[in-house]
Amino acid sequence: MNKTIKSELVLVKKELLEIKNRNEVNPENILKEVLERSVKSNNVIIFDLVESNNDDIRERIKQDVDLVKELLAAADIAPEQVSKVLRLGKKGKVPKNRPTKVVFTNSAAASKALLLRSNIIETCKSKISLQSDQTEMQRNHYRTVCSQLE
Repeated sequence: MNKTIKSELVLVKKELLEIKNRNEVNPENILKEVLERSVKSNNVIIFDLVESNNDDIRERIKQDVDLVKELLAAADIAPEQVSKVLRLGKKGKVPKNRPTKVVFTNSAAASKALLLRSNIIETCKSKISLQSDQTEMQRNHYRTVCSQLE
């Protein structure tokens, strides 16, 4: 009985903290979120894009850029619209494809890539997925909604 009361108390405290955090409206946080979303609107994240095992970092970057530009050609996106291509996270000892962040020169190009993602996915020989670059708040909100649906 005592354990159940303690566990319920912990759950109630956790829910109270979540509600408090949700209802906390700070103008500075809102502005920061809007700015961050604006910056991230130029980005697309590609998951499971094959990563080179080359030891030379310059060669790996070149291969990533070439592969991304080849994929984006399927969506009729000019190579000049790609500002930067980079891998997220550290390269581990175990070969694993890290997510690839593609930074476009404008949000219209990023939107076009997401809109025509099926064309891009069909072009790739391996199974990839494309997603918009999201802020931490967006990711947390998505997780919350998914957990509520379960």
